Amino acid sequence: MSMKAKLQRMKTHIAAEDDADGEESVPGNTERSSPQAGTDRAAEDAFKQLGFIPFSAAGEVSFRKKVFYPDQAEPGEKTAYERLNDMRSFWSQHSSSHALSFGNVAVENLLFFDTETTGLSQGAGNRIFLIGYARVFPDGTEVTQHILRGPADETAFLTGFLDDFHADDVIVSYNGKSFDWPQVKSRHAFMYRTLPELPQTAHIDLLHAARRLWKHELPSCRLAVVEEYKLNHPRMSDIPGRLAPILYFDYLHENDPFQLQGVISHHDQDVRSLITLYDHMSRLLFFPEKSLPSGEEHLQIGRWFLKESWLSNAEDHLFSAAEKGGRYAAGAYRELGYLYKKLKRPEQAKTMFMQAIEKTREPQADLWAEAAKIAEHSDKDLQNALYLAREGLKAADKTKSYKEKFRDDFEKRIGRLEEKVKRL
Repeated sequence: MSMKAKLQRMKTHIAAEDDADGEESVPGNTERSSPQAGTDRAAEDAFKQLGFIPFSAAGEVSFRKKVFYPDQAEPGEKTAYERLNDMRSFWSQHSSSHALSFGNVAVENLLFFDTETTGLSQGAGNRIFLIGYARVFPDGTEVTQHILRGPADETAFLTGFLDDFHADDVIVSYNGKSFDWPQVKSRHAFMYRTLPELPQTAHIDLLHAARRLWKHELPSCRLAVVEEYKLNHPRMSDIPGRLAPILYFDYLHENDPFQLQGVISHHDQDVRSLITLYDHMSRLLFFPEKSLPSGEEHLQIGRWFLKESWLSNAEDHLFSAAEKGGRYAAGAYRELGYLYKKLKRPEQAKTMFMQAIEKTREPQADLWAEAAKIAEHSDKDLQNALYLAREGLKAADKTKSYKEKFRDDFEKRIGRLEEKVKRL
């Protein structure tokens, strides 16, 4: 069937979703050995071949799969559990306000979470058809996947997840705050009379962190791109996430769970990748001597710490970016200048501003202004302040943004300084 035809059929399914049946499957080299394809018995047998076990709730049936991946740490290397437990110890001694913090929550309560849905909108016609999450234990990682057999079984499907989700869990997702979790809340609100309570819990969204770190460096911040460029784990023969809804509607149409074998494999890797990504990000930020961030990463981490008011960490990363040199040094010196200004350390601030000016060919009118202010008010060096203001005026003439404002400010400053110098 052509892609155009599949997309057209997808519209039909969305319109008639309440009359459809649904199912799903997992990846691997599973061979089919079932009754006549397309029958309910064949679908149930296919689910079982794919590792899914049926369960009942509220008179409906859903399917759940659990897979345990033993830890395969190299000799001398810490396991994923040990590394996450190190972060738990770190967070228990530091501010819990950081976006990556999970406080003193047990590692087993981290829920590395993802969904697959029938569309990218958050409207009533969109449904979750696959919920998955990974939990990390001392001896390995357990991945649980819940699959929606069909729209008539949504209560059982969501109940299976909610029975395994608790208020002391912490969700770790990738775009989950904006997409996945609002979808869960929307479906729960729609069906709350027949479902267990949806706990309120903390949520760490790694997409926000990825954008802070790599939006200027990577082609995009899609999870697969981050995996390839930052985790050195490119996906091979992977089903793109955008095809998941089409394949799910193929399954609904043909009642054949094997249609979604690749989607389930993709989804399984998504939740396990979140564990590796969280660990990688945490070490870049808090243990850079072990993770060796690039100059760009040091700069962006420094800016992130400034925003979070972790000023000592910001200073360390910004100095590391400056020391690496290259095109990120000017930005690092600029941030250090404003940091020292905030800390009321004017001499260091002025030194950093001048270093930033020296490291770039772009006009830096604002930095000349900052340096001139320090020379005038802190150093009490009017001659130097006048020189810096005149240089700033030259830079203002070359700048593209706020040119007139800079010119007016510098002309007033120069006029005032010239009068002061005359009175010396």
